[in-house]
Amino acid sequence: MGDQLAGRVALVTGAGSGIGQASAVRFAREGAWVAVNDINETGVEETLSQIRSAGGEGMAVVADVSDSAKVNAMVDEVVAKWGTVDVLLNCAFFMTIGTMDTLTDEQWRSNFTVTLDGVFYCVRAVLPHMKKQKRGSIINISSGGGVRQEVTIGPYCAAKRTILSITETLAIENGRDGIRVNAICPGPIATPPLLAFVAQMPGRPGKGAEEVYNEQLPMGRMGRPDEMASVALFLASDEASYVNGATIVADSGVAVQAASPKF
Repeated sequence: MGDQLAGRVALVTGAGSGIGQASAVRFAREGAWVAVNDINETGVEETLSQIRSAGGEGMAVVADVSDSAKVNAMVDEVVAKWGTVDVLLNCAFFMTIGTMDTLTDEQWRSNFTVTLDGVFYCVRAVLPHMKKQKRGSIINISSGGGVRQEVTIGPYCAAKRTILSITETLAIENGRDGIRVNAICPGPIATPPLLAFVAQMPGRPGKGAEEVYNEQLPMGRMGRPDEMASVALFLASDEASYVNGATIVADSGVAVQAASPKF
């Protein structure tokens, strides 16, 4: 157990798996009391089990972040138990696969209600508590798709890019209240959705789909959720006390590789 977040209250959305789960457990190991949010109750219980196994303290807040009333109730529940929210990590997202000309109205909107509206609702709900104490760290998970477009996930990329704009606005509006707002753009991380997506890709003779995929990455491998949790911990902690309005791209170098000239 560490102490970088000792005595802090953290709310992590999308914490039932992947980056959210790894970050919730990491925060707890560093002394935070962690409210674990997801719509997947089984995932929430798994995360809580990991937190308790690590000697940390957590609580379940199962709620759909695309519903503002449920978000408000969730934050009220956390504050009633622990008094405030010091750290908010927005990880919840939804992604539809399909080219722009094939998407239905519902598929288009669903990428924004969770991925984008959920960030807004959660931030709006915690800000009064952070302003009252003149301290807070808000971390929004964007994506490599937030800094470059990718085919077949256009709405997801649009939502993730807008998160970067929101992050910068919030940083300017709330910096004088001691509230820091930053974003992380993870690249290909070995989470269940990406692994399932890669598994459907074609391989080559003698090589599976995952091996072929990894060969395209500058570091030759996908990232791990715990590596993103380390970035989130830095931004949540006092080690990042002068970091505000920043976007940290943690993607193995995919973005710069895509922008480099081809000879």
